[in-house]
Amino acid sequence: MRLLVAIDGSTDADRAVALVSGASLPPGLAVRVVAVAEEMPDWLAMPGEAVPYIDLAAADQQVAADLTTALEAAKATLAKAGLEAEAVLLRGRPSTQIAQEAEAFGADLVVVGSRGRGPFRSMLLGSVSAEVVDVVAAPVLVARSATLGPVIVAEDGSDGARRAVELLLSCPTLVAGGVRVVSVAATPQLSFIGLEPMTAEVADMWAQTRDAVIETSHKLSAATADRFREHDIAVEVATPEGDPAHALVAEAREHGVGLIAMGSRGQTGLTRLVLGSVARNVLLHAPCSVMIVKAPPAVAEKDAGTTAGADH
Repeated sequence: MRLLVAIDGSTDADRAVALVSGASLPPGLAVRVVAVAEEMPDWLAMPGEAVPYIDLAAADQQVAADLTTALEAAKATLAKAGLEAEAVLLRGRPSTQIAQEAEAFGADLVVVGSRGRGPFRSMLLGSVSAEVVDVVAAPVLVARSATLGPVIVAEDGSDGARRAVELLLSCPTLVAGGVRVVSVAATPQLSFIGLEPMTAEVADMWAQTRDAVIETSHKLSAATADRFREHDIAVEVATPEGDPAHALVAEAREHGVGLIAMGSRGQTGLTRLVLGSVARNVLLHAPCSVMIVKAPPAVAEKDAGTTAGADH
């Protein structure tokens, strides 16, 4: 397994490093820690009444020095956990450089902090982290805590969800705290306010659709749970009804999980989109770390021309 950890010297980046170092990963794992020195805009060197003069060369050198210090600190933290890491300082747009480095390194997993050093500290997801999730082809783990704990596996039958399961099974230490397989039954919701009472035929059709959705969720969660049991991993199953993102976040809060692992898109919708609405809403609102896994390239290319209703 090849692991890429992207840092920027922020507290959240330190948390991502701590999560990796505390995950009891097997020795010999290939780990690369990267930081990106973003180029400063030229207009900063043009002083005016509202903008003081800035020596861009000196500022760039200071940024590089600070990031180099952060990289060395990350290497030291990982070394204490028995993980030998190489450190690389990159230059350019952070998300683009991280994506290119992940591809060149052949990363099986990219780990980033939830937020960087930006000014909006109240946001659960920073702009760079959001861009990394969008542009990196490899699975991306957005770290919000220094520990994993129990893991929710969001099972919706998608290729991304199946790939998430395979990734977790390939590194059992990630699920040492147990797994809770959650398959949300997105049952149809009807509003009859101001409408005539629905006919028996419509009511029967609605009930059949609802039952079919619930049955599918039960089958999906049971099959995935069996995969983990085959590897002697403790597993629980839940099939709540309702909005998938809301249900997953509620499950995470109620059961104190440390990670939600899910596919980037569900079975239906605008499959050409990089990130579906469910995955994005979970990323924005989950109280824990979130791992987003895209479908394999061949599947993603096949789906790229398919559109059908609103993504979920």
